[in-house]
Formats: sequence, C-alpha cells, structure tokens
Amino acid sequence: MQYKNFRSNPMRSRNGRPTSGHCVECGRLTSEALGGKRVTTPSQRNGVWVCEAHRGRRNLHDYCEENSTRVGSGNADNISISLELESMGVSTHARAYLVDNNFIATSDSTVDIEYKSPIYTSEQPLAKIIGGIEYMDTNDNYQFKVNHHRCGLHTHFGFIDNRYNFRRLEEDYEFLFKQLNTIVCDLTDEERAEIFGRSWGEYNEPLSFRYPDRHENWINIQHNYSIEIRMPRFETAIKYMKFLKTFKKMFKALNTHYISKGAENNVNHIRNAEKASRKMCAIFCEAYNIVCANGHYEIRNEVEQTQTTEETSSVSVAPISNSSERLIYNPRTCTFEIASLSTTPDSATIVYCDTPSTDVRVYRERVS
Repeated sequence: MQYKNFRSNPMRSRNGRPTSGHCVECGRLTSEALGGKRVTTPSQRNGVWVCEAHRGRRNLHDYCEENSTRVGSGNADNISISLELESMGVSTHARAYLVDNNFIATSDSTVDIEYKSPIYTSEQPLAKIIGGIEYMDTNDNYQFKVNHHRCGLHTHFGFIDNRYNFRRLEEDYEFLFKQLNTIVCDLTDEERAEIFGRSWGEYNEPLSFRYPDRHENWINIQHNYSIEIRMPRFETAIKYMKFLKTFKKMFKALNTHYISKGAENNVNHIRNAEKASRKMCAIFCEAYNIVCANGHYEIRNEVEQTQTTEETSSVSVAPISNSSERLIYNPRTCTFEIASLSTTPDSATIVYCDTPSTDVRVYRERVS
C-alpha cells in the first residue's frame, strides 16, 4: 500500500502560525523581518497582521476624515448609527481589532487615538463590537483605555438614505431640546455619570440656545446627515447599550413628530417641535427613572420606587375616604411627579401638588 505525503503546512508557517501576512489596514504584505507584527484580538483566533507603518499611533488618518463604510442589513426604521471612540494608549492590538471591524484610526489633539466607526444600518454588528471594546478596556495587557477622564464616546444618529440635513434643526432647536436640557442640567454630577458615564466637560456642555450650532453643545447639529450626542463615555457595554437604545427611541420620536411632518417648513412646526420634545423627555425619564419632586429632577432608584408603590394606593373610581401620595405621569412636563389622591363621594380626582408646574392636567372619573 502506497502512502502519499500531504503537505500539512502549506503556508510555510512556524508552529502552525503564519510568518507573514497582509496588513489589516493597508493590505501590504508584511512579516516580522519587515517590522510587521501579528497580533491576536478578542475575535481573531489566528490573529491579524499589522505592518510597521501602522503600529501604535503611526500614520493616523486626519482628524477631519469621515468613515463612509456601511455595515449592517438595514432596518425598518431607516435609522443609522455611528460612533467616535476616543481612547488613551497606543495599543497596536486595539487598533488592529477596530480597523479589522471597519473603523478608521484618526488623530485627535485631546487624546491618543480617535476611532471612527462605520455607519451601522442595524444594531447587531455594533453590539458585538461594544463587547470587544469593554474586554480590551478592562484588560491591562491591551494598553487601551476608553473609560478615562479625557475620553468620550460621541454617538451619531441619522437616516440610512441621508434624507435630512440636521442643520435645519437650528430654527426650532430651543423648542425641541430645552426641556430635555433642563432635566439633564437639574441632575447631579453623580446622576449624570450614572446615565452617560460622565458629567459636563470642556467639549460636552449644556446647550446654548443663542448658538445652537456651537460645537460643544451636548446635542450637536453641526453635521449634515446626523445628530451627535456628545455626553457619553464608555464604562460598560451594558450601560452604553442602554443609552444607545434609549436615544434611538428618542430619535424615532423626533422623526415621527417633527422631521416627518415637514419639520421647519410646516405651518405647525412649533407645535410639532413641542410635541416631539414632550415625547423625547417622556422616553428619557421613563428609561432612567427620573421624577420631578418639589421642583427638582432626580433619579429614583428601584428601592425608593418600591417603597412608594407599597405605601400608596392605586387609582380607583370607587369612593375613598382618605388621601395618599403616588407617582403620576405629568404630560405637560413629561415627568413622573408626586401627586395627591383625593376623592369625594361622587368623583375621583387626581390633583398634582409640589410640582413646578401650576397648569397641570386634572383627571376626573365619575363613580357610578
């Protein structure tokens, strides 16, 4: 019986590992002899190659360069998402991982490297990347930090077909975002950090309604085809994904009640802007358990909410002889407020008290 010798190592590798390969960033053939490096990352078992010219901070793209690559299968909402990830450290491993996932590495005077993501047309590929970012950030071997006081994670929301120029939001900027800005400003630094991963900074400031196109506004409308949220800093994958889903819902509300109505060209554009503002605030407050008590916005933790629910009775159309307190949604201020529940023998009336708003809706139901 004859045996044929099969070449088990066709790539001329050492110990089963290639001794050369193409650079993940520029595609040039490289090897260790040429100054290249094979690096392993969270998702590449066999590793990828990086040439000498693209190791660390070498040959970064210009700060103003945009990433026009698109990733994803699309979605029914026609919403796109993209990121600007600021990082400290000169990790070749992190650069290889992100570039292999269609990011581009750009220069930034305030941090070591800023990575600009592709335009995601669905959330699934983005969610996978977020897990890899958290792994590298918490693993000191990667020399890659995004949970750093100098770093932010600017998030862009737009439309897949680029059908709207977001600079046009300038006309109704105050009507759209004043109430949301008030809520965020009223929170403490610790509460803002609980939501966004950080509080105010030099490049993410409270909104200026005199200068709606100011770059430092935490809701930035300087970009033609996206609206930028400048508040977040990456802490954990779970916290960032909650932010992402919440603000995506808010963006959908902005589109439904304002942009899709003809926006600033609609004769009712102010009314539409105010309605969109109320919807966005309601989504934001519900997601992060924000309530307004005694004219002050704060986050109610789950323990406080449970105690409040246990101590108060639910709304009923049956006659009640005593009064109690509970949290009731106020449609005017778009927040949950402390309300007093009082009734008379022939009606049940909810009257709002201890709130900054005096003109609130009163619900009344007749008792049969």
